[in-house]
Amino acid sequence: MVTTPLRQALMTDDTHDDDTNRNSPNSASNCTAGSPQPTRTTRRGAMKALGALSLGSIVATQGARAQSSDRVSKSLARAMAEAKVEQLAGDDELQKWNRTDVGSATLFKLPVSENSTTNFEPAVYVFPVTNEKGHIVISARKQLPPVLGYGTSPAPQSRLRRLSNSAIHDSLTFDETLLYLGGMSYGVAATDPTAGDDEQTRFVDLRTGHARPLPTVSGIDRFESSTHGAKTEWRTVQEASPEQHVRQIGIQRSTDEDVSGVPNWTEGDTDDSWNEWDGCSPIAASMAIGHHEGTSYSDRDALIDSLHQKMSTRDVPGAGSGLTIPGDIPRGIRKYDSGDNDYESPENNFVDVGLTRPEQTKNQIDDGNPLLLSTMPLDVSLVGHTETVVGYDDASNFYYKCHDTYGGTSWIRHKNWLTGFTTPVTPA
Repeated sequence: MVTTPLRQALMTDDTHDDDTNRNSPNSASNCTAGSPQPTRTTRRGAMKALGALSLGSIVATQGARAQSSDRVSKSLARAMAEAKVEQLAGDDELQKWNRTDVGSATLFKLPVSENSTTNFEPAVYVFPVTNEKGHIVISARKQLPPVLGYGTSPAPQSRLRRLSNSAIHDSLTFDETLLYLGGMSYGVAATDPTAGDDEQTRFVDLRTGHARPLPTVSGIDRFESSTHGAKTEWRTVQEASPEQHVRQIGIQRSTDEDVSGVPNWTEGDTDDSWNEWDGCSPIAASMAIGHHEGTSYSDRDALIDSLHQKMSTRDVPGAGSGLTIPGDIPRGIRKYDSGDNDYESPENNFVDVGLTRPEQTKNQIDDGNPLLLSTMPLDVSLVGHTETVVGYDDASNFYYKCHDTYGGTSWIRHKNWLTGFTTPVTPA
């Protein structure tokens, strides 16, 4: 019998895993899980399996509490993260990943409003990978699928210190409650004493630093990926026998299909007439169009600036800069006339009303056409974040492979958002 690599994760004391669902908008919580505590688990109780990636009888260690609760404990989340990271380490872009480099979990929460009261409820665990050269997102609730995403950019929580020390936030008081609104929307709660009573609690984006009124949702089931199937996935994991490997319980090795040669860049110059941030939607579209036009890295800013103007990307007081109205994304792409090609871009396909299926993305990628994926926290009048879809992974579940507009690559599970849509970009 071979001891599995999940043994270390299962030796974490989980007795305090469920104490994180107590926060109100004005209460603080610890961002990062502490160091693993000594366990009373004996050698006899340690999980063993035939394969190096087996999850084994994890339910035996979790106990009845884990079976009856919809919460995912840190040890179960870590077990899932380590198994997925070890499986991904064979991929070309993630060769440096190793399960031993999975760092401490940081819990991100969802702002939930009920009876005029806002509570912060556990949503996801984010684990840094390989000394913060990557990250993986594991659901903290069994209503959501286990592995929600991963990527090569640093874990979002690594930006918290820089953000809280920024002079532009002198009027804000950060309570260090980290928030997740799906997709790539990571933030931190802050209080603005200068705002009205209804808007004092703010959502500060960890990537852009922009502060906006705190959005709230009715519950975790507001996520598009919240389905009965998600609970089935978790139940399959927990009920797996020691002889079952990860590939047998729904986590298969990547089968990436992608468009080769798509640029992966962000903005360069900051001397535009607008705010220094050009916006994620123009940058994402520039990578799709730049692929077809053969745009060089040194010429990217002219393309990004042109799309910024044609998409009417703007600054919105109280919400941030570089924001784009969803309908202006395809219109801006169709207006682009500075290259060798004209571009067709049908109106956005909103995923949450059933108009988008993974097959549409697969068809675009298989035809050599990168497309755009936009996710929004709640306000459908402004895009939360847009990325360039350059491929997909459908080995067991469907993931969009994206260039994230900051120079990294991310994989986002289908429907891991509150609202989302895709925008095709096709040479006419």
